[in-house]
Amino acid sequence: ARIMEIFEAHSVALVIVTQPINTSTSMGRLMVHVLMSFAQFERELASERTRDKIALSRQRGQWTGGRPVLGYDYAGCRLELNEAEARTVRSIFSRYLDVRSLRALLKELEEQGVTNKRWTSRAGREMGGKPFVLSGLAGLLANPLYVGKVPHHGRKYDGQHQAIVEPQAFERVQELLAENGRSGASLTRNRFGGLLKGLAR
Repeated sequence: ARIMEIFEAHSVALVIVTQPINTSTSMGRLMVHVLMSFAQFERELASERTRDKIALSRQRGQWTGGRPVLGYDYAGCRLELNEAEARTVRSIFSRYLDVRSLRALLKELEEQGVTNKRWTSRAGREMGGKPFVLSGLAGLLANPLYVGKVPHHGRKYDGQHQAIVEPQAFERVQELLAENGRSGASLTRNRFGGLLKGLAR
């Protein structure tokens, strides 16, 4: 459609030698617009079907792909428990319940050399395996996959994978994360009180 707009702006006609289409005539322009409308319809239909398939898979508790998470290995539509990584995840949750500070926990993980998930892409590239950052650590602690749930558009479904963290511990961690966010504990990190917190991104 964008190419046709450029053609029309420069008085260029499109003639297809294997089809009765010639945009220098009214019938040819009509044919092109009809074909473009059907092409757009097919693209939107394919997109809707893909979204519906992903939603149905999530409702069934299947993992439909995405960035691998620490504690699990991706196997088809399932997440398989990686016991060595799962112990690290449990340790991270346990330590957060003790220290109750993301920055303090982040410092501990740096000192211990704990890294995020390492995996090999389909192209054979080594990915991940880097030290945690604050946002990544917060995302790990808030990830419902660790209690056996599969999230989709704000809802959580029972997953087909094995949980790593006990529901009670996970809920307590979410409460602490919310409390720390409301209390503005991070504002005390500098004597200026974080004047642009929440404004500058």
